[in-house]
Amino acid sequence: RLPHVVQWRPWHLAGDMVPALPVIGVVRADEATVTTVDNVPLLLWDWKTEPFMLVVGRNNIGKTVCVLQLVRGAMDLITVETIVWIDGKGEGDAMCLDGRPKVLKVAVQPEEWMETLRWVHAYAENKHAEILAWRSGLRPRPNVPDVVVVIDEVQRVQEHDPEATRMLSDLARTARSAGIHLIILTQRPDVADTLPGAVREQLHVRIVVRDSGPGVPGELRDRLFEPER
Repeated sequence: RLPHVVQWRPWHLAGDMVPALPVIGVVRADEATVTTVDNVPLLLWDWKTEPFMLVVGRNNIGKTVCVLQLVRGAMDLITVETIVWIDGKGEGDAMCLDGRPKVLKVAVQPEEWMETLRWVHAYAENKHAEILAWRSGLRPRPNVPDVVVVIDEVQRVQEHDPEATRMLSDLARTARSAGIHLIILTQRPDVADTLPGAVREQLHVRIVVRDSGPGVPGELRDRLFEPER
């Protein structure tokens, strides 16, 4: 069940430090990973341990807005170097990210989906090879910054080009060592061909978005990325 998610703000923890992990949302005190200085209990995503996240919910329930808030917080993490968003819905809901610092690409059109996924795949393969070479003593330890990759409505991306399924399976093998944190959004995680088995097995962090009362996801998205004054 999705914790109570609030609009992003620069959370201050003990010692007035911004957390080094993304904030998922506000939870009960006994479920909190950390507590802010003003006693707000927060759940953090420990993406160093579990780099894959699954976000599930029906159409127009607010999955995209939920992840936009997560990504907004990730922008402020010093270790995050690159953010990529593949919009399988093709509706441009994440275009509010376009042109912002650290955002490499917001892919809306089908041809952009595959071009961007190929970039992610090649990046992961190269970083993975560098890590293997380092472990074999063949090169110095490589720099591995955090890279956030979001695939919204993943089944549509796979339906557009079967190559996407193969690349996602490869990412299940290489993403962790490459510093890639993969967030997958879908309406139907129960369908066998929605996700490759290798990816499905690693989706230990799961968020279910469901109705909790009247809401205005579009307005929340707009406020989340309104210009700073």
